[in-house]
Amino acid sequence: MREEVTLNKKEQRRLMILNKLENRELKIWEAAQLLCLSERHVKRLRSSYRMKAAEALAHGNRGRKPVNALSYEICARIIDLAQQKYRGFNQQHFTEKLSEREGIAVSRSTVRRILSTVGIHSPRRRRPPKHRKRRDRYPQEGMLLQIDGSLSVHHQGKCLLTRLAPYEASALRPRAGTRPIPMPDMLKTPMQKSILLTALPEKIVNHKPAPNHPWRHMPIIHIDRG
Repeated sequence: MREEVTLNKKEQRRLMILNKLENRELKIWEAAQLLCLSERHVKRLRSSYRMKAAEALAHGNRGRKPVNALSYEICARIIDLAQQKYRGFNQQHFTEKLSEREGIAVSRSTVRRILSTVGIHSPRRRRPPKHRKRRDRYPQEGMLLQIDGSLSVHHQGKCLLTRLAPYEASALRPRAGTRPIPMPDMLKTPMQKSILLTALPEKIVNHKPAPNHPWRHMPIIHIDRG
């Protein structure tokens, strides 16, 4: 009794073309173009097809166990060690212990594939979130000058490069309270804005207001993305 042969889609297409070749519906060069093979290879396929029929088109290793495949006993032992003796180990560390202590030399990818079949995944360390201390607010306006170095418009035009009026003592505090003031319209290019942003801290630091001015103390400057 002849053994039943199962072909995939690629092999079924080859079978159909070889049948047409045998029935003289196609020529060798036409079959070679349809199969994307050389004419020599098509001739070899036709010779094997005449001898073994559809069985000649099936891959030779189909149904065979790979030579380097792990046995069922080794796979079961790896799973048992991961669940018992080495419980909580990550997959890299577990692979190293298998080679050092258990005499099972396998790769990390093999261990991951075996453990994933039973739902065992490598544990990941959850780090606690870092504590970030908020900056205390300064007691008076004008003690801190914040400059945003971004050249893009954010928050619907409410957060642009901070502008100061002519460099006078009264201009150390931005207009409209603590809200940022947009850059003048005359500064169109990024180069012009960069030049002003570079020169602004130096002019403020070197500026000497009147002795009785409420913002006579040196302001603290904070540059974001500077």
